[in-house]
Amino acid sequence: MTPRLRAAIAAGVLGAGLGFGGCGSTWRPPIFLAQDFSDGRIAPIAILPPVDARIDTSIEVELDEQLRGDAVKVLERRGYPAVLSAAGADAGTVTLDELASADAARIRALGPPGARWVMILGLVDVSTALTFGSTGNAEVAGFLFDTERGVLLWRDKGVAQVGQGGLLGMALVGAMDEAAIQTAVGHLLASLPIQAVPPTPAAGAPPR
Repeated sequence: MTPRLRAAIAAGVLGAGLGFGGCGSTWRPPIFLAQDFSDGRIAPIAILPPVDARIDTSIEVELDEQLRGDAVKVLERRGYPAVLSAAGADAGTVTLDELASADAARIRALGPPGARWVMILGLVDVSTALTFGSTGNAEVAGFLFDTERGVLLWRDKGVAQVGQGGLLGMALVGAMDEAAIQTAVGHLLASLPIQAVPPTPAAGAPPR
């Protein structure tokens, strides 16, 4: 089964409401949220290459598409314009523990020149199980840095389990990992406070 076909099936799984958990849309307390997080508008966010932090890497995962691609969509729905960045490609070689304890010098070196807000996502685990049906489990982690000040603004993790019973579920086992990762990304980013989107100036209006 090709990655594109599996992704399409996974989207169908979620769209049909077969998952045990939804793509979290309401705010919940994160593991860490800086007290001054809301000072000013956070945009745009540069999303660096993701970290594969799994112990078991037997399941083939398209990290870029499944973590960063899904994250851009969720972030924009929550009011955070985001772009994918190839700069700082070595970010994918660091550990999640190193990101959580990064000092100011390391944080300032993250991302492309001129990018203040930088996010890095990591896949902690993903697995599937086949019974009379199938389930997928996933855990992802995320970090948002302010490189101008050299500080960690936010970090959290998201977990998800999705499943479908019966013969249909058995047929969909190959798509359950994608569905679980997609749902976990939604749960992860649900702890970012929704950010108001600035109004679009009327045609001909002077810039503010």
